Amino acid sequence: MGREVCPDLSVEISRRRWRCVLDPLLCLSHGGPAFARGLAPHAEVWLAPEFHHILDSWVLYDEKPDLLTQSLGGSYVADEIRDGLRLWLRLREESGHLGGRLYWVRDSLRESCLPSGMEESVLPRWEAMAEAL
Repeated sequence: MGREVCPDLSVEISRRRWRCVLDPLLCLSHGGPAFARGLAPHAEVWLAPEFHHILDSWVLYDEKPDLLTQSLGGSYVADEIRDGLRLWLRLREESGHLGGRLYWVRDSLRESCLPSGMEESVLPRWEAMAEAL
């Protein structure tokens, strides 16, 4: 006893985290930012490019939130839109500090935020799929 059967054998079992793409409507809902923060430790949280277009145009929507509330079905109040946009802008900027738990694909690699180890070929594949849709 005390002798190891296979002293050079090492086994590691891991499971890839779920990948979740958040719907822009969910993102802008009252609890959207909190939901994303809560989900991030348990899954790869991906933000759709359309949501980034909204965030990139936040000045417009901050001044005229009705433009966004109309396209969201009118169920959102202007102040909710403004607050949600500010929270998401901060959350997007902090994504590197959150351990890279929010991910997105943009027009180029430098504008994207990809998980470590993900191949750069994801960009042309993403564009090809989006174009096919």
